[in-house]
Amino acid sequence: MAKVLWLVLLCWACVLGQVASAQEGALSPVLATDSLQVARCACRSFKWNYAVAPGLLLGSACVVRHFDNDLLKFREDHLFSFHNSADDVVQTLPGVVFLGLRAVGVKGKSETWGQLLAATGFSAAITAGLTEGLKNTWGRTRPNDEYFHNSFPSGHTFTAFTGATLLHREYGGKSIWYSVGGYTLAGLVGVSRILNKEHWASDVLAGAGLGLVSGHLGYGLAECMFAHPRRGRPSYYRRNPSFIGVNAHVSPWGNSINSLGVCTDPAATFEKQFVRFNHKIGYGYSLEGAYFPFRYVGFGCETSMFFNQFELDEDYFRVPANRVQAHYVAFESNKAKTYQFMPGIYFDVPVCSRVLVGGKVLYGMGQTLSFNVEADTHNPAVGPEHWVYIYDDFTYGSAFKAGIHGRYLVGHYLEVSAGLNYSYSNAGYAFFRYPESTSSVQNLGFQLGVAVPLE
Repeated sequence: MAKVLWLVLLCWACVLGQVASAQEGALSPVLATDSLQVARCACRSFKWNYAVAPGLLLGSACVVRHFDNDLLKFREDHLFSFHNSADDVVQTLPGVVFLGLRAVGVKGKSETWGQLLAATGFSAAITAGLTEGLKNTWGRTRPNDEYFHNSFPSGHTFTAFTGATLLHREYGGKSIWYSVGGYTLAGLVGVSRILNKEHWASDVLAGAGLGLVSGHLGYGLAECMFAHPRRGRPSYYRRNPSFIGVNAHVSPWGNSINSLGVCTDPAATFEKQFVRFNHKIGYGYSLEGAYFPFRYVGFGCETSMFFNQFELDEDYFRVPANRVQAHYVAFESNKAKTYQFMPGIYFDVPVCSRVLVGGKVLYGMGQTLSFNVEADTHNPAVGPEHWVYIYDDFTYGSAFKAGIHGRYLVGHYLEVSAGLNYSYSNAGYAFFRYPESTSSVQNLGFQLGVAVPLE
């Protein structure tokens, strides 16, 4: 039920996302301080028709999710031997045609190559961020392999429908057949992912809906930048603080992994020695955006990938009760991966024309994958040498982040930011067959980012 509610929230995100894809008129500059007036100004730029198809597709995904097993059984009964890898290539064709037509001289809606490339870049960033964020936090297993927990949504379908939407926005007004061709290719990709048993039907429907959102939003952001030139001195006093951008993160502080009991006796006497890992450093990146329907309060989302590095706690072994008689303990990789997808509330207040300060409170989903460890231990009772392997494991849960930041307006189309964040997730560090080792993921760190201000 919780995940169905998340799909409903994504449907609403589709509606809100259309503000940036308006074909007629960018968001008017904020000249008054009255929040109701600002809200009315923003509403004039909504294109609600862009939200219909994504909303229907995501709503259908909620319904079809309950029939995924029946559809899979139909595929197994009638198309068991079907396999075709063409979708790996076809997923990119709508986007290639979108750029290729301009390259061969076919003029579309965009005035310049810059606008065309900006639309491509924005859409690609949104697609990559949402795909990786949702795949690695939703945790749904694939129909052909229960080990991989990255089925939702279908990335191939997401990519194909993003490209088809860009093609439709650029050349659909010139000829309807550009739109028909693009969406036909995208639809074939989605069907192929189901028949190849790579995705559930609901994964494909969600990927198609989110692809439409990504294409419309990316194209609309490019229109905001190029179709309505800005003049005069850039100022936060005369604009809405909405934005979309990327951030780099570093966390010098994180929680350690608690004592991990390692059985060193193959005779299964349940004797255990203990190891502990200290947090060394954390780093990562995120895609973030927020829309401000009111003067100082907005709603947004962040999707992030974070790596936490660990080292063996040598001091812990100096305590006789904890000492491990080991030749060495080695990491296959000492990095644990954490993915998070979190919507929430943003607050921003300008302190001068080019500087604003604010904060955010986010809550969503998280996934963590720990690391592999091997130890060559010595136990006199069973022999001179015994290898112990500790394998990584997936955990899923909720995630929370709170932070403060400052943003500086470099120009009309660029701003930089710096901030301090605290994050917590109960999708903690875990190791296969060592449930007592599970520990939450906590980080306190800094972020630096660049963003495109939206109006």
